[in-house]
Amino acid sequence: QYVANLAEGVLKLLDPHIDMNQHMSLLRRTTSPQPGMLVAQRHAFKLHLQHRLLKTKYQGPPRVLSFWPGPHQDHRRTELFRSDAFRRHGFTVQETVYPPIHDLSTILEDSVEFIVAAKPRVAFLQAIRSSSEVPVYVWTWDLIDYEQDPTRRKWFEDAIKMCDMAFLNEIGRESMWFKQHGGNVHFVNDGTVLIGDRGPARRPISHPTPDAGADVVFIGTVQKEDTVRVKALESLLEAGIEVEIYGPPDQWDEVGFRVSGQVWAEEAAQIETSAKVVLSISRSNPELSLYRSDRLFRGTASGACVLTTAFKGIDLLLPDRSVHILGATETSTGWSIPTIPTNQEHEFDFNQLVRKTKELLSNDTKRSESRALAEESTWRRHTWEDNVFKFLYFTEGDRNASFLYAHSQTPCNGAQYYCSVGLDMLISDDHVESRYYSKTGLDTCPTNLCLLTIAAIAHLRMADVQSSLALWSTVRRLYPRKDLSSESGWSAGHQERLNLFMSQVGNFVGRSIESRCIWEHSSDGVWTDDCMRLAELIRESNCVTKYGELCAPLKD
Repeated sequence: QYVANLAEGVLKLLDPHIDMNQHMSLLRRTTSPQPGMLVAQRHAFKLHLQHRLLKTKYQGPPRVLSFWPGPHQDHRRTELFRSDAFRRHGFTVQETVYPPIHDLSTILEDSVEFIVAAKPRVAFLQAIRSSSEVPVYVWTWDLIDYEQDPTRRKWFEDAIKMCDMAFLNEIGRESMWFKQHGGNVHFVNDGTVLIGDRGPARRPISHPTPDAGADVVFIGTVQKEDTVRVKALESLLEAGIEVEIYGPPDQWDEVGFRVSGQVWAEEAAQIETSAKVVLSISRSNPELSLYRSDRLFRGTASGACVLTTAFKGIDLLLPDRSVHILGATETSTGWSIPTIPTNQEHEFDFNQLVRKTKELLSNDTKRSESRALAEESTWRRHTWEDNVFKFLYFTEGDRNASFLYAHSQTPCNGAQYYCSVGLDMLISDDHVESRYYSKTGLDTCPTNLCLLTIAAIAHLRMADVQSSLALWSTVRRLYPRKDLSSESGWSAGHQERLNLFMSQVGNFVGRSIESRCIWEHSSDGVWTDDCMRLAELIRESNCVTKYGELCAPLKD
């Protein structure tokens, strides 16, 4: 009977209808230097119990088959960082170099939970589909719309028809991929590929001495078409600023530059940490939401002072003043990015690049503050463990094409899709991800009540009082009726879940500002007045960490 009771209790914990984040999730992000590790450990424990109790014969952790092109002679491939994170989540990962198609049947003989690949050929996907029913996921981190390689877009359009789901590090085009190409595509970022003194994608214990290296460092490749990248470096050199360039010597020699060498992994991180300023100039389309090269998070994870080109959503990825953004102005309340500079030469302000670089080189305090803030924020939110957890949210939750289709048919280009995923992220305490989805939905449907509410609560949870109050004022103006649950775009399910979550946030805030009262918000569906009052409490207490979050609750 004891074993039966234990099994019953454990199975309750594994019940997908019971949200295990309800009790401890609000503490997770304020009690660990790399919270994604805790997320992975918890998932591994749940997975272990699940397979021990529910499988008739336990044969070890579930196996993931990861296809990849094989080792690179100079650097560690991104697929290996992803595999490490899958293992920490409790999976056994078998890395297999893309085999001849006729060998697939042998490889797939053993039990496989799912298959994941970054850039599989369409013929390879077709062969898997004809020989196995194992779920197949394409998870790629390259820019799909790449001018230098127009075949990449065509490959992706064909590939997403042959896999169960695909994942990109961009957001906002999910409905388009489905409607035009029948693809079940979702946004999942890629994590930092830094390698430090604790190994790949682990937060380093120590760094090289800051500011001991070059004034400005740029690490990357170059092509003849990279006029912005070339002219940016020329502008700095002509202004008398010391710049060290690392990359393929033949490429840089062709455009007239001498490089200091070609570096990877640990050496790259050491050089960026030692430099006074690290440049991040990407080729990506700056109008594409949240897409950025791995150069940005490699620099921030290493504790570098990063000066980067702007892209849509950069203010959602990292907190104010953690990196310095070209094309943006700093105000007393944070960033102001009125226009996004593109990678076209005539729209890039090279004078501003020189001016901002000189300002940073002359301000030791500013560099030091941004270094600490950038490093902490990256390891708290942008690791491979965080992103594998997001990947599993879609795949383990069985959010298949019907899920995407149902929400893509609603007005405002799939606003309900962003509402559903944003609410899930909010309740699981990933309020940064929640802001991605609410902001993306509001870009096309600015009056959607669900999205406005989620965005307001996410900003509140991040102690961004001004933004939260502005959103609540919009809700009050657009929806003056008392019972919000009767308004268009809302549902009873949304209402019930947010009721619970608001109680948790209220109690969390109460403990953070040393209030002994228990938060009880209105039960009639009216959050506006309650949340505006809660925002004012946060403002008055000034209990906000420098990382843009509420202080940790008191232990009692």
